[in-house]
Amino acid sequence: MHPYYFKLDLEKRMANERRNRQRENRKKALRRRRNRFLGKRNGKV
Repeated sequence: MHPYYFKLDLEKRMANERRNRQRENRKKALRRRRNRFLGKRNGKV
């Protein structure tokens, strides 16, 4: 395989990893925020 294509593939994979991590972080943040709101609504905090 040509090194240029390998570099392209690597960059694409890195971009995908970054996107997936951002999506996971957004999900986690949403879950955390929802938990906090539910706790306040239930009168715990």
